[in-house]
Amino acid sequence: MIRRLRAVLSIAVLWALAWLPIGGVLALYASSRPPQPSDLISRPVSMPLFLTVWTIWGGLSGSLFAVVLGVGERRRGLSDLSVARTAAWGALGSMTVPAALLALDMIRAPISLRLYDWRVPLLALSLSALLGAGCAAATLALAQRPTH
Repeated sequence: MIRRLRAVLSIAVLWALAWLPIGGVLALYASSRPPQPSDLISRPVSMPLFLTVWTIWGGLSGSLFAVVLGVGERRRGLSDLSVARTAAWGALGSMTVPAALLALDMIRAPISLRLYDWRVPLLALSLSALLGAGCAAATLALAQRPTH
């Protein structure tokens, strides 16, 4: 049990560190230009807050990936995992956070689905899935590398 918890924590830290530079680029872009009325979120971006939230999101995504992978592939060894399946688990695990936030938003403010602005949630789900799939593939490659 301790070994599994340590593995989940290690993956969470690795993913948080991997997501940090991407969050930095996004925060720099968002803060480099004044908000426009046509922006999805038209308010100033706080760099420290954005980076903190982004890094936590990466860490949560990594830990959820580790749990999903552990449950979904519990009978397979590390050498039996394919990159494609692992990437799919990574996408699924990292989409959990934005999907849960979307569900909470829908529960808190029940409005017609036709009136809901889907741009931000779909962007968050897509970006999270892409980052999760990439990080999962990289995590598998790192875990399968030969040790000397």
